[in-house]
Amino acid sequence: MNKGFKSFFRTAAVKGVLSHMRNNLPNPQKGKVFLPKSFLYLGLFGAAFFLIPTIITFFTVKTLLAPIIFSVLILLPLSLLIAYFNCKIFYDDECFVVKNFFGIKRKYTYDQVTSLRINKYEKFLYLGKRRVMIDEFSVGGSVFLDLVKRKHRAIHHERLPSNPKKRPTFNGNIQDSTGFIVIYSIFSVFALLFLFLSVYGVFFAPYTPENTTAKTVSFSSYNINAQEDTVDLISTDKQHYQIRYASRVLDTLNIHELCDGQTVVTAYCREITPDDAENYFSVKAISHGDTYLLSFDEKNRIYEEENLFAVIFVGILNVALFTWIAFGIYVGYHAPKFSEKTVRLFFKDGYIRNKH
Repeated sequence: MNKGFKSFFRTAAVKGVLSHMRNNLPNPQKGKVFLPKSFLYLGLFGAAFFLIPTIITFFTVKTLLAPIIFSVLILLPLSLLIAYFNCKIFYDDECFVVKNFFGIKRKYTYDQVTSLRINKYEKFLYLGKRRVMIDEFSVGGSVFLDLVKRKHRAIHHERLPSNPKKRPTFNGNIQDSTGFIVIYSIFSVFALLFLFLSVYGVFFAPYTPENTTAKTVSFSSYNINAQEDTVDLISTDKQHYQIRYASRVLDTLNIHELCDGQTVVTAYCREITPDDAENYFSVKAISHGDTYLLSFDEKNRIYEEENLFAVIFVGILNVALFTWIAFGIYVGYHAPKFSEKTVRLFFKDGYIRNKH
């Protein structure tokens, strides 16, 4: 299984489930290495569990935040499905066949095995530039590896060499390095998601007649709230409407003629339901007959200009976050070269392994 997802699972307080799965593996089958069916069932259930709300929210919720979050969560059960179909080995005394997720089969002989690497959660057989993974949950994995070792000794008259591990994350300077990488990854994903939603919401999701509600209405009174920069309007049927960015909208909208209690207009709006105030309709455009008194183009242009700084600010925060992450990774790899005060800017004292 992908190491990043496995680390996430362990930090997500489901160690009991993993322990139960590990202790209740099915009996090995002769000549086969495979992951238990629990991976398949959990993957299918989890994918359906998150796919259903993804589809529902995509068609029912106006913002894309909810379906994007659910679609990201689908990656977790999908990793189980990929692992289930990507971890199949069939073997006998002469050779072994590895089958991957796409159904592609590769046949190897035991004299092609050059080394073995043992990691915490999986083992790797190396065959030149290729490698074959045996997951810790693999059924029959230990039996297969014992056979590989015996075959290598019989062919080469020596123990199967150990493949040296890659340079450890942060050069071994930081404890729980995988946890930090997972946290950095989560922060990065959500930061980029927030930036994407900010840019999309301001520049690529304009107000249109299709995504607003058209209401035929007459306005009887209005009040300009200079502090909030809004115009509050009351209709003849006592409903509350509001236009944002009053200081700019009133340059083109004759509010006096609009609120005479007789002029019938079509207000394109969205209903707002705040927790601490009465509901109201946020007006995005107003038309009178075939003429727009406040057009969608004008309102969208104003909305983009008014929120441009917010988008730039989110972009600056992203740059700051990724700069901090980049420096944190660099400092982690070269911790002995920096002062303890500098290292503590990125890692708590208890996680620093190599101090000065």
